[in-house]
Amino acid sequence: MKKKGSFTIEAAIVVPFLLLIMLLLIHISFFLYNREAATVIASRAVLKGVQMEQEGKADIKNEIASFLEEETSAHLIFTQSVRWDVSVTLTKVKVKLYLIQDMPFKKLSCEIAEEMNRLNPVSVLWEKERFQKAK
Repeated sequence: MKKKGSFTIEAAIVVPFLLLIMLLLIHISFFLYNREAATVIASRAVLKGVQMEQEGKADIKNEIASFLEEETSAHLIFTQSVRWDVSVTLTKVKVKLYLIQDMPFKKLSCEIAEEMNRLNPVSVLWEKERFQKAK
């Protein structure tokens, strides 16, 4: 005795689950791509800030912020919120990126932080003198 409709019923139950799993894998792969791309962007932004030797803190922050805005809009996909925090001290440049990506059931978020020492010790002395004059 043949059951003619059993394959259709089984497919109607299994196919939506397979599609859901495939969509979740695609969303997770987008998130992993964005996380790695944001890590590269943050590293490049810190390097760009470190290489700016004689500029003041405000110039370095503005340059890094414009770089981050360009790069995140060009390379990150399907992210709802991208925020960054740039801090420049006498000896270090720090960049933090915050990403939020919506998934069907949950929001995924990550925080990437990169920092590097400033390359030219002359610039450290130059800024120190500028701060002392400003006081």
